[in-house]
Amino acid sequence: MQQKTPIYSIVFVSPRYWPNAEETQKVVSEIAKTLTDDLYKQNPEIVVKNITISSENELEAFLGQHPEGFGLFIPISGAVQPWMIKAAENFDGIGILAAYEPGFLEEKTAYRLLEANAAPAVADVYSVIKRKGLPIVLSNELEEIVVLHKAIQAVMRMKKTSMILVGKTEDWVISSCRSFDRIRDKTGIECTNIELQELYKMYESVSNEEAQPVYEKWLKDCQEIVEPDSDDVIAASRLAVAIQELVQRYNADGIAIACFTLLKELGTTSCLALSMLNDSENYIGACEGDLDSAVTLLMMKALTNTPSWMANPMIEKGNVLKLSHCSAPLIMAGKSCSYKLRSHHESGIGVSPQVSLPEGLAVTITRVGDDLSSISVNTGITVDTIYTPTCRTQLRIRLDSMTDFIENLLGCHQIVTYGNHLKQVSHVAKLLGLKILN
Repeated sequence: MQQKTPIYSIVFVSPRYWPNAEETQKVVSEIAKTLTDDLYKQNPEIVVKNITISSENELEAFLGQHPEGFGLFIPISGAVQPWMIKAAENFDGIGILAAYEPGFLEEKTAYRLLEANAAPAVADVYSVIKRKGLPIVLSNELEEIVVLHKAIQAVMRMKKTSMILVGKTEDWVISSCRSFDRIRDKTGIECTNIELQELYKMYESVSNEEAQPVYEKWLKDCQEIVEPDSDDVIAASRLAVAIQELVQRYNADGIAIACFTLLKELGTTSCLALSMLNDSENYIGACEGDLDSAVTLLMMKALTNTPSWMANPMIEKGNVLKLSHCSAPLIMAGKSCSYKLRSHHESGIGVSPQVSLPEGLAVTITRVGDDLSSISVNTGITVDTIYTPTCRTQLRIRLDSMTDFIENLLGCHQIVTYGNHLKQVSHVAKLLGLKILN
């Protein structure tokens, strides 16, 4: 689901400070190689275009190509500020690398940049671009700049997505936004409402044979089948096929579904279907028709390219938050998780995965909410899971601050993503005009 926009790595150099062309070329080559190698280590699929601008004519020739993407500016001298300001207008976001600090470059090269007045050029340009309101970050760490690039890509991807709400948001989900216009205006995500009956017809048309691959997939690595029988699993597999076909019919990137209404009327559950959607590379699925959670799931997948989990929070002692729900993905923290097949917790019918999620790892807990005006962001470490009588998949997290989590709580469902993504989410929030609660 990640957007892939190129990074234009542009070295700005004035002959006034670098009169020796051979010396200039040597340093520019060193910068290009070091930067490209570092970026590829972070993301082998990243697209990097190395450019050098040392005159007004070179700038005009470059801008005449109508570059689009992210601008990574590396001034290695003074007297380049006007070129940088003009170039910045063509990009979705700007990163300025303070390469004059030894570390990214060898000390001798870095100090040559200092001698050539690169430092005041960096400060001058950063202040002006920031004042213009363009997304920008200044750092001597390349990774800090890549964080902004990822956030901009995520927001761009969100603005190209669509979601379907099947049925209506369940009545008890009182914290979730009901306005499609509000969602579109804040995030660019287009929403369409689909009647449950359309899905029911598709479900009825899916044969057991068509559902067999999904059925076999779930049974292949299953540790144990507890309550369900084979008929339950095939029914849930048929629904998974129908939901996938519905998403594709509407060319949607995600779905929020009134799953409790559905399970009463169909006698099966959408838990396996939503788990599979969240495991996939290009889709997300939210239960209970919770559009806030669906938006957050989509945002986190666009940002991290990994599955996230939607779950109910329970407060425990010792700064521990317990989360549980019945539609967990099977791939978390980049690994396949072991699982059992259980019935749906509240109803006792259908099929839900009980997934053993990884322990001892950092996680980020997010939720867009408050009528899509705010986003809560909390971090912590997963700890040992003590099983209690609630939804099937359960996970305990020692939070960095339980006080902050409670103070900033935006709704009943929380979105869990493995890894610490606080900086990336903070950038996304600013880009979308969301108040950050953390």
